Amino acid sequence: MKLPTYREDYFDCSEASAYLEWYLEGAGFRSYIAGSQRFTVHKDHKGISHRWVIVKLKDGRKVSIDPTLLTERNYHPPAIIPDPEGRFMQHTFLYEDYKRWIWEKNYYMTFSAWLERWEEANPFALGDFKEYYQYDRLYPSPEDTIRGRTVCCVWYHMPIGEFDWWNVEPFCREKPFSEWD
Repeated sequence: MKLPTYREDYFDCSEASAYLEWYLEGAGFRSYIAGSQRFTVHKDHKGISHRWVIVKLKDGRKVSIDPTLLTERNYHPPAIIPDPEGRFMQHTFLYEDYKRWIWEKNYYMTFSAWLERWEEANPFALGDFKEYYQYDRLYPSPEDTIRGRTVCCVWYHMPIGEFDWWNVEPFCREKPFSEWD
């Protein structure tokens, strides 16, 4: 699945996460929107607000998926993030990029050697992916985030405009989304 181009305040991590959570729930997965107000995935992005999706597997393990890796111009399916223990590595976007690299270059290199090269060329290390498994909160749907919660007399919430993927091209032209408020 390829999502629309990432664009801040139009189709960013919030809308992409809301869409992917909705899509995965419809496919029968127990999925949640994860959020962090202090997300740091690499040195250039410290303490930013970020949203992504967590899927709870039947055996209790959790898988993090960053839907911004499924957007046009940043397409890295399946967008699964390696967990801190290295589980699911053969299902991650990194492993898919590795297989694509081998195919395009017609050159064999072990995955671990390729991963070392990848880390040298990228502004963050594999250890930084642990942020995807250390979220502030899990939301079963965008509605829970919109309703918000009160902590020490302060109401924390996000407006519906942060999650309204159905108002984004191409979804807004299709029924039933074009009829949603």
